[in-house]
Amino acid sequence: MEPGTGPEPDEETPLRPGGPGATATTVCVPVRVTNGVECVRLARLGSGERVALEFSSPERLRAAMGPRQRWIRMAEPALRSLVRPLGVTRIQSDPNVVATPARTPRTRTVVRPMNQRAVGAATRHTRRG
Repeated sequence: MEPGTGPEPDEETPLRPGGPGATATTVCVPVRVTNGVECVRLARLGSGERVALEFSSPERLRAAMGPRQRWIRMAEPALRSLVRPLGVTRIQSDPNVVATPARTPRTRTVVRPMNQRAVGAATRHTRRG
């Protein structure tokens, strides 16, 4: 390719895996920020299997995960390499709906004033003399 005939650096070019010099197609990958670092968000299927998520466009990502979901553009092989050490072997492409992570219920501690006692609790009276 002659200088000046290729795409500008800020233009996106869909490249396909295969031939010499080719790289993979890029996808939109949802991320979350932990301690200032962007981390790929994983999801779980109904079976409990963890999966990575990828979307073919920012619009599809926003439709499934909401307008505030952060994301990055990444090549699919890079995503696979990133999640493989975590035991994730499946990538879900363009899911229609992604549920928010379930939150574990907090245990509530009941605090009673010192002068009240539980109903039916035995008491022991002592006299000081």
